[in-house]
Amino acid sequence: MKTFKDNFFKNPSFATETTNLAIDYAGVCCPAHEVPGNFIEKHSFANGKVVFAIGDTSRLPDPLPALCVRHYWRRSLLEGNTDPILAAESMNQLIYDCCAANSSVSCFYAEFSAQTGLLRYVNAGHDAPLLIRANSDQVLRLDQAGPVFGLRESSHYTETVIPPRSGDKLLAFTQGVVDSLAIHPGGAENAIISLARGRSVSAFQLAHRIVAECEATGSGERAEKSVFVACFRSHDPGAGREHPARNAISRHPFNSARSQLFCPTAPARG
Repeated sequence: MKTFKDNFFKNPSFATETTNLAIDYAGVCCPAHEVPGNFIEKHSFANGKVVFAIGDTSRLPDPLPALCVRHYWRRSLLEGNTDPILAAESMNQLIYDCCAANSSVSCFYAEFSAQTGLLRYVNAGHDAPLLIRANSDQVLRLDQAGPVFGLRESSHYTETVIPPRSGDKLLAFTQGVVDSLAIHPGGAENAIISLARGRSVSAFQLAHRIVAECEATGSGERAEKSVFVACFRSHDPGAGREHPARNAISRHPFNSARSQLFCPTAPARG
């Protein structure tokens, strides 16, 4: 696996006096094939905004459109298009235009702003991520608010806004994780919650702990597994320099950017 690091705390404005909230995040991708069927993407901006997405492209019959999806997602971010609803509608149209009939991609797309302290997200048919509240038994399921990408030419999505609190943990994962942990008493979600609750660990450590638990079960070992973890905490201006693994995405080298990709001619839809 290859590790990509990004120091989120390059600018003190990332956590403001009004919110005093910051984020640590990490992701792990364990592909089952040379061309991954899962993806995790993230991008941070100088104004204290972070956007990230986790998705499953295994329903696409051709791997090339899957790589194109990621290429155009990155390009859209670099152009400053981060609004969750607009991003979801654009990606739905792209996949519908570029891929064969009955092709689809599930995706959870979120934006966190340290200036407002708000998490905005759209779930396009993806396994519901979990927001584990600090110092309580409350767990929020960030359920889907729209269809998978590519199912219909014009799909509408609903944005949800949540104010995370210091100590909250956001855990997003793909179907391979669910399948691997399904043998646990109470199911996969309870297994993930038990791994995350009450543990003072970094997002990087927690993401790798969940994947290690998946591997230890021996169930779904051929399935592709991806995990994204975000930990919200009170802002510490020096925190970004204390943990060398903070804000990292670990993934197979095959997941590296293909900057020269272009979408193929759209196949006919019968």
